Amino acid sequence: MNDRHTVPPYSLRMPEELRSQLEDAAKSTKRSLNAEIVARLEASFALSIPAAGSSIEDLNLQRSEVASQISNLRRVIRGREAGLDLLQKQLNYLTHSGQHTKAEAVTAIIEATTAEITALEQEHSVLRELQHEMDSRLAASMYISDVRDR
Repeated sequence: MNDRHTVPPYSLRMPEELRSQLEDAAKSTKRSLNAEIVARLEASFALSIPAAGSSIEDLNLQRSEVASQISNLRRVIRGREAGLDLLQKQLNYLTHSGQHTKAEAVTAIIEATTAEITALEQEHSVLRELQHEMDSRLAASMYISDVRDR
């Protein structure tokens, strides 16, 4: 028995526009609506914004970690995109040479890779938003520290 049968259902009210955005995101990542919501909630805890009042050194360290994650994720996305380009070329060859069964298999791989890239790009976007929030907190902390030192 998998987790969905052991975890009791939870009813969630949300604005219709938010639900629509989540449904669109779930379609693009080929997840169920529930899986999309769970993935986004898990990501929000994994990438929690530092608490107000964190030291400037802590904020700088956490910002550096997020910047590193963004850089690594960008590399992964570029690698997946390069792989997708190769798959597209292979698909073109297979289609033109009449190898339709193999072309169908490559098409399925292309669709899965495209969905993975979409999910990675969404994660990249979340990390960029987190980085922006951290920049704002860091600037505010530095300003407060500067005012105290006067």
